Amino acid sequence: MSALEDDRLDLQRVEVAPEETTRLRRETEQMIGRKLAPFPAEIAAYKKAGLEPPVG
Repeated sequence: MSALEDDRLDLQRVEVAPEETTRLRRETEQMIGRKLAPFPAEIAAYKKAGLEPPVG
């Protein structure tokens, strides 16, 4: 998975570890007080890295 990096001139994609995406999703779940299913891009990032995608 990738994210956007702001260098104040233009945005560029940077690679983000799949585990980081999951950590951020779980932090969001805590903030909003409900569970979120893993996003398709998150699952694809795990598969691309050869890892088992999260179930929930």
